[in-house]
Amino acid sequence: MTEYRKPSPSDSDPNHIVSETVVIANILLGESFVFEPGESIEIPFQFVLPHETPISIGVSKIWIRTGMDIDNAVDPSDRDNIEVLAHPHTSVIFEALEELGFHLHKAENEYFPQPNYYLPFIQNFEFVPYQNGEYRRSVEELELVFYPDENGVEVLLEFDRRARGFSGLLAEMLDRDESHHRYYFSNEELEEGAVSVADQFRGIFNDLLDV
Repeated sequence: MTEYRKPSPSDSDPNHIVSETVVIANILLGESFVFEPGESIEIPFQFVLPHETPISIGVSKIWIRTGMDIDNAVDPSDRDNIEVLAHPHTSVIFEALEELGFHLHKAENEYFPQPNYYLPFIQNFEFVPYQNGEYRRSVEELELVFYPDENGVEVLLEFDRRARGFSGLLAEMLDRDESHHRYYFSNEELEEGAVSVADQFRGIFNDLLDV
């Protein structure tokens, strides 16, 4: 389970945001059984996290809620927070962005329902360039969303350009300074390492920014 942020505007606060809880996956551990008062029962289990599980970065928590269907029980449930690490392929992308002079600024689960996608949110990662980064003069902010699968990682990329001259200022005024693009990195490409992936990103950025 996790939480995501969802707009909930009202007359008094049009920018009001609420937190919604969502179940990422349900896992059945066992069928009915009987045990005596004072008896302890252990049920070993393991399962593979769905690809859509967010990473433990930012403010959003991920937890396991366990429960039992017990007649007349007061509270037959428990909650345990867990830490979800980035998949090695996703970690390569983080390292590649670091190579290009970007650092992670914020990560949040945000409401964003999509066709053919069973979760109502995406985990959005916001990166900003270091003061000495090679894109510090052209990029204000870089946002990424990852869609990993067994064959690689699809990346939804959006960046805000720094205003450059009158045309840049006009683009900001018309709210047209954001660019959205999708790219797919195969397992083979990601396994070549962060430097190789950084070179691919550099080509993408330079084309989009007309560098």
